[in-house]
Amino acid sequence: MAVLQHPAALLALEPKSELDPGLVSKVWKAADAEISGHHPVRNPSMLALFRGGLLYALDALDPAHTIFQDDSSPYGSYWHGMMHRREGDFSNACYWFSHAGTLPVASQIHDLLRSIPLDLEWSPEAFTRRCEKTARSRPDMPLETLQVIQKTEFFVLMRHCWNAAVAEGRTS
Repeated sequence: MAVLQHPAALLALEPKSELDPGLVSKVWKAADAEISGHHPVRNPSMLALFRGGLLYALDALDPAHTIFQDDSSPYGSYWHGMMHRREGDFSNACYWFSHAGTLPVASQIHDLLRSIPLDLEWSPEAFTRRCEKTARSRPDMPLETLQVIQKTEFFVLMRHCWNAAVAEGRTS
């Protein structure tokens, strides 16, 4: 998918503008069948979160935010927290992570991040605080490490949303 192959996708911790307005428009206006690759959709709510994730990856924060805030599920709340983190609204991000609770995919994110020296146990709140320090010009972790964490969290959630929306079998 062109969105996930964009070279600048998920590099900005606090993006200031969309990466590709034309692609954003295509994702926003696409029929569900286009988003699902014409696979049968088992869970439209999870497909909507997947679409929101595509917009999130393109730094289209406003349309992605619209999708995430309309979903009151734990996954919708988690995405909503990720959105507020990228908007620089760190305390609100932590609120939404708390509202989401611990998702089953959290252990997958944690396991994938074990190879990165975080000097703390990973959690969405701890990562948010690291992003906040960087935004306040007091980084305590290299930007490249924060980008890897952001991408890891994103791809685990995207895989879960895709599997829950269209794939057969396990969704966690």
